[in-house]
Amino acid sequence: MLFVAFGALVLVPQNKALIVSIITLATTIGVSLLAKGMARLIPILIGIVVGYLVSIPLGLIDLSPIARTPWFAVPGFVLPHWNMQAVLFIVPVAIAPAIGHFGAITVVGLNALVKAGEDLTEPRNLSIVALILVFGIGGMAFSINESTLKGIGLVGITGVILNLVLPRSKKGRKQDETSENVESAKEMSAA
Repeated sequence: MLFVAFGALVLVPQNKALIVSIITLATTIGVSLLAKGMARLIPILIGIVVGYLVSIPLGLIDLSPIARTPWFAVPGFVLPHWNMQAVLFIVPVAIAPAIGHFGAITVVGLNALVKAGEDLTEPRNLSIVALILVFGIGGMAFSINESTLKGIGLVGITGVILNLVLPRSKKGRKQDETSENVESAKEMSAA
């Protein structure tokens, strides 16, 4: 049922819209303030469900299409076709995460190495950084059945594995031993 008011199309009468919106807002606020556990994490979803349920008896939701729809049916298959508008629409969506991944990989990863005092001119560390950048920026992905490892997850695991597998230089080993000796000396002096 559509109404026209002041030359504009009104989809829901004002009094019904106010009833649904006030109950939905009150539910959302109430759940976010008073709920415990899992419900406290999803107040907006609970508000939407309550608003939907309130809308049914007010006649704002027509359930007859659901009753008429076949529950089990084979979908109508169509052949794909080239649509340049769709391509132009999705290109920014594809570029934005790539920029985000690049930033996350380089800034977080290199910052962690610098803060740890790693020597980036050492071949071992340079190899790790290079592989992480190539995997992350290049879009490397490993798939096993239904599982795929790619992006930040792959880069993180690659960094950890390479740190465990690649041998440290003698200089790196001496630094590790020195830091361990300093820590044990601090523990002994504290005791």
